[in-house]
Amino acid sequence: MLEVYTIGQTLTSGSAIPFNNVQIEKGKTAVLTAPSTISLNAAGVYMVAVDGEMIGTAAGDGTVRLSRDSLPVAAAAATATLAAAATVPYEFTTLVQVPYNNSPCCCASSPVNLQLVYTGPAATGNANVCVTKIC
Repeated sequence: MLEVYTIGQTLTSGSAIPFNNVQIEKGKTAVLTAPSTISLNAAGVYMVAVDGEMIGTAAGDGTVRLSRDSLPVAAAAATATLAAAATVPYEFTTLVQVPYNNSPCCCASSPVNLQLVYTGPAATGNANVCVTKIC
């Protein structure tokens, strides 16, 4: 299980949201391997719950989307209409299946990497991600 969050992060379009706080990290199945990357290391199904706030500095639609190995996850996104100084909450939950274990003994294996990617006008935001291996 892993829970990471960030507060007051500058959001720029097309960039992954970095996390500067690890709330809970139990085991090695889900770990924060870079400021903006969560690695899933064990085969199974994971529940990924995301919530946060986008705080607009300009008007437009802002989207936070989960990406898996740099590809967008279709059903894992939240879009909100932003206005200057308006705070808009968002949340979504999805399941991610990992078909194989990442093992340091096998040079052909690698983890499944997850990121939250923001697109839209300049904004600041808060984000929280909780990853739980459910089977």
